[in-house]
Amino acid sequence: MTRGGHVRVYAVLLTALALAGSANAASAQVIEDTGGRGFELLGSIGLLTPVSSLVDDPESFGATVNVSVAWGLDGMLWTSEHFGVGLTGWYSGAKLQVLDTDFQGAVPDDLGDITYLTGTVQAVYRFRGAGSRSPIEPYLAAGGGVRYLGADEIAAPQVVDSTDPAGTIAGGFRVDGILADVMIRLEIRDNISFYKSDATGESKLQNDLILSFGFGYRFP
Repeated sequence: MTRGGHVRVYAVLLTALALAGSANAASAQVIEDTGGRGFELLGSIGLLTPVSSLVDDPESFGATVNVSVAWGLDGMLWTSEHFGVGLTGWYSGAKLQVLDTDFQGAVPDDLGDITYLTGTVQAVYRFRGAGSRSPIEPYLAAGGGVRYLGADEIAAPQVVDSTDPAGTIAGGFRVDGILADVMIRLEIRDNISFYKSDATGESKLQNDLILSFGFGYRFP
């Protein structure tokens, strides 16, 4: 995906969230409200889709993380009707893929596995009417934390273990009323970081998109 395409994805997402927020506020279907405050725990399954390669080395070969299944866990504390603080972790046991470069020498067929871990803290804003809530709640989130990559030795020096600061932005929809205190969630998230390869000494911007679906429980 090009940088322009990446921007368009977020433009569409933000527009959809804004429209859904307006529709949500005007919705006549309202379920019992408890003031919005409380703690929630959510588990998710998603698709990790890195937009950027980890390294492009014209003197050897490049490498990127394959698209793979990811697992997420969220703890969410709502301090008001609209604002909350979330702690989010994502894990994926992905594969490293060799990228073709202009290198004419031997290139390995298999770079092995890579462990992908992120942990972030974010502020969350949800769109809801004052004093009541619709079954559908769009939300936006932004924060920061760390990203860890654990690579097999066969991938060195192009890809080695690395722990780096990371930012995160996310948006999605929460749907309540499935069962008592149970919700479902759809979300798109971008984990943003930099990776510096020992092979080139260059840092590359990383955009790791995660499209996910999950279930959550609101503690009474």
